[in-house]
Amino acid sequence: MVSGDLLDNGAPEVLVLRDTDATLDTDRLVLPGGGSADVFAEDDQTLVQVTAGHPDGVEILRSVLTSPALQVHGDVLDVVVVGGGGWDRWVLSGDLEHRWLFSRHWEHRPDTAAVVTVVGHSPGDDETTPRGAPTAGPALATATRLVHDTVGPPGTLHVVTLVTRRGGPVAGGVSDRRPDPGVVGAALDESDVVVASWGPVEQGMSDAVADTVEELRVRRDEGTRVLVRSVDGTIETSGTPPQPGNAPTVGRDTRLVDAPAEWLWGGELVS
Repeated sequence: MVSGDLLDNGAPEVLVLRDTDATLDTDRLVLPGGGSADVFAEDDQTLVQVTAGHPDGVEILRSVLTSPALQVHGDVLDVVVVGGGGWDRWVLSGDLEHRWLFSRHWEHRPDTAAVVTVVGHSPGDDETTPRGAPTAGPALATATRLVHDTVGPPGTLHVVTLVTRRGGPVAGGVSDRRPDPGVVGAALDESDVVVASWGPVEQGMSDAVADTVEELRVRRDEGTRVLVRSVDGTIETSGTPPQPGNAPTVGRDTRLVDAPAEWLWGGELVS
C-alpha cells in the first residue's frame, strides 16, 4: 500500500493563473462544501486564495474553470495549485477540451528524488466534471506505488497521454490529439524515468502510439530509464497489438521493469 505521506503534498492554499492565459473577473469564489476563496491580481497573475473550507486541488480548479467569471485569452491554459507541501499543475487547451499535462511536485522530497513521467491513455474530465475519474486519485496512487517500489519516492510526477481529448469516447482520430505546445516534450526531457502505461488503444491510434514510442526511444538513448509493468515476471500487455498494461490496480507480484529495446525500435512488446 502507498502511505498517505507518499501522495500528500498538503492542502491547497492558492491557485495561480497567468494573466496572459486567463483572468477571473470576480473578487470572491464559492468553493465546494461551503468554502470560499479571495480572488486578486498580483504581478501579472490572478491568484485564488482559499479563505474558508477544505477543498482539494481538483475542487478549487474545477470551481475556477466552471466559473462564469473566467475569461480565457489564448489557446493554452496553464494553471498551478500550490499547497503546503508542493504544487499541482494542469496544462489544458483554451477551450478546455484537451489536456496535455498534469504534474505533481513534492517540495519536501530530496533534490535527488527522481522526476518521473507516466504516459497514459487519455485524460479524464475531472477538472470540470465531478463525475470524472480523479486525476490525483487511483491512477496517481497506482503509478506512485510502482515507482516507489522501483526507484523510490518521486520528487515530481508528470502524467501525459497518448491522446489529449478530455473525457468522453476516444476514437483515436486526428481531432482526439492536439499538438504538444511544448509541455509534454519538456516533461520527458527532464525525466529520469518514464513509465509506459496506456493499455489497449482504439482503431486509428497507431500514429499516436508510434510517435510516442519514438519519443521514448529517443529519451532512452539519451539515458532516461523507460519502464513497463511486469506481473510475476511477464510483461503486462493488453489489446491487439500488445500495448503496455495499465490496470487501475496492482497485485503484490506487479512491478516495473525496463522496456525491451526491441519494442522501442519497432518490435512487438513481449517479455
